[in-house]
Amino acid sequence: MTFRRRSVVILIGFLYLEFGELLDMPHC
Repeated sequence: MTFRRRSVVILIGFLYLEFGELLDMPHC
């Protein structure tokens, strides 16, 4: 059950990075 947890952490990190870029460079 460790692999699944690791996958979730990676997914969250990827989403966080994408959101950070969007926030840093808004398309307003």
